[in-house]
Amino acid sequence: MFQYSVPDSLRFCATQKRLPIFIVMFTVSAICVTSLAIGQTAPPAPAVPVISPLGGTYTAPQQVTLTEATPGAYIYYLINGGKAVRYSGPITVSASESILAIGVAFGGAGVYTAGPYTTEVYTIQAQTAPTWTRLQTLPSLFATQGGAMVNPGDGNMYGLVRGGAYPNLVTSVYVAPQSNLANWTNITSTSLSQNGTEGPDVMGVTPNGTVLLAESNGSGVSDVFYWDGSTSAPVWTKVTGYNGISSSHIYNFTNDSAGYTYFSPAWSGDIWRNDAPNSTNFTSIYSNLYGLTGSGISGGLYQTWIWNLGDGNGDMLWSCGEGGLMNVNLSFTKVTQYLNGSSYKGNCFGLGRSANSILALRTANGNGDMLNQISIASRATTVVPSSDPVTAPYYPAYMNTNLVNGLQWINGLNWMLNNSAHSLYSLLLSQDDGTTWTDVTASGGIDSTCTGTNLSSSATVTSHYIIARCQGGKVFWQYGPI
Repeated sequence: MFQYSVPDSLRFCATQKRLPIFIVMFTVSAICVTSLAIGQTAPPAPAVPVISPLGGTYTAPQQVTLTEATPGAYIYYLINGGKAVRYSGPITVSASESILAIGVAFGGAGVYTAGPYTTEVYTIQAQTAPTWTRLQTLPSLFATQGGAMVNPGDGNMYGLVRGGAYPNLVTSVYVAPQSNLANWTNITSTSLSQNGTEGPDVMGVTPNGTVLLAESNGSGVSDVFYWDGSTSAPVWTKVTGYNGISSSHIYNFTNDSAGYTYFSPAWSGDIWRNDAPNSTNFTSIYSNLYGLTGSGISGGLYQTWIWNLGDGNGDMLWSCGEGGLMNVNLSFTKVTQYLNGSSYKGNCFGLGRSANSILALRTANGNGDMLNQISIASRATTVVPSSDPVTAPYYPAYMNTNLVNGLQWINGLNWMLNNSAHSLYSLLLSQDDGTTWTDVTASGGIDSTCTGTNLSSSATVTSHYIIARCQGGKVFWQYGPI
């Protein structure tokens, strides 16, 4: 580690060509200083600062905060690559700009060590009232077979189509770029059909863009496949290491900050991870998560996500299932339980996070549904009150328990909930981090062919839109921008 004194003129340097100013490298960029001093001992490098809220497109100015987990370290930030400024309080972002933040730890005799940096990009644009737009009629298979729309985060939308009955299922997978949802390509290969005994459930994507697909059979046994990326001659191959070992559905894939990918066969309680970042060979790294003392989970891990919440604990696993919600470190030595006891009823089927809150949806065993909001800053938990008089104080009303991924974060404070209330489907939108909800299918603009019983249960979201599937699955509608 090079050691330098830090003058007030500390500046960001985008290229090494700005010599003879001395340069210290961090990952792919640099910090330039105007003087060099050799110290006796350099302090340890600070942690990566946390920028909140995350970058994205917003319709109003944002108050951006920077936090650093390393005691005694300072944060320097640069706006649009300009002069570095020591952080002293919230930054008002009222125009589109980027913020780069880096932690600096100071030692004796003017010696310092700088840690890795992080960057967020903000776009501030005028609010455009969201509207419903009919996009297209989907391929005929969407209309004749059951299926789901999936956005795994690679810039595409996928249609997972399951038709027929065990043991004679018909499986199809379609892909379309999110920028052109009229251009669908069938990327099914014979390896996915599994002789008609398996159908598609959920998709994920590794950090390098490899698309993963979990399929299950009538007994709940799941296999995991990965796609070679070809649309002309698609090939789906089973991952190695995991081969339908557990009699359990897989409900989601998640990545940690080091690039590893995880999943959990729901009723096994096991956690699987690939052997190296972006690898397609998976190994069980923990057996029976239910056995952790105080976990509060008795069976069924319906959502398992890995998040770094900027609290100094690094990556943590959050698992939502039968009996509650647990928070576990990745060495599986520390567990905190949430949403258990007499105040919280039923099983947890929906889980997501924004910059400020974690939302968890629980089906309350016939008593309605309960939406719980956990503050990331304080970890205080509140039950969101219902506006539905039939099921008060629960909200939303009687979510279809098959919609494990029905609760989805969109951006900022915006969330979507695909809800089944009183035998009718609806799409609920929250724009205040889950505190209040509006049925956007009742807000006008969408016609009666996409409301009530005509609204399919497989809605999903992109970064600014809700995508609805209607009339038995054959028509696409889009709501936004949000």
